[in-house]
Amino acid sequence: MKYVLEDYDLQDLSDKLMNLLEVTYKDEIGDIPEHVKNSICQNYILQCKNNQINLDKLLDEHNIALE
Repeated sequence: MKYVLEDYDLQDLSDKLMNLLEVTYKDEIGDIPEHVKNSICQNYILQCKNNQINLDKLLDEHNIALE
C-alpha cells in the first residue's frame, strides 16, 4: 500500500511525533534544545516519505541516546 503525502500531512506527522516524544520521553529529552527536537522530527518524517527510515542513526547523529 502506498500513500501520497503532501507537505501539510508531513508537518502534521512531525507535530504528532514531537508531541509523542515530549510526553513519552520527556525525562530523557528534556535538556535537548527545541530546535534540535523539531529537526529530528521533521527529518524522521522526511525519511519515512522517502522510505529510508533509520531513527537510531538520526539520533546518533545528534548524540542522543534514549535508554
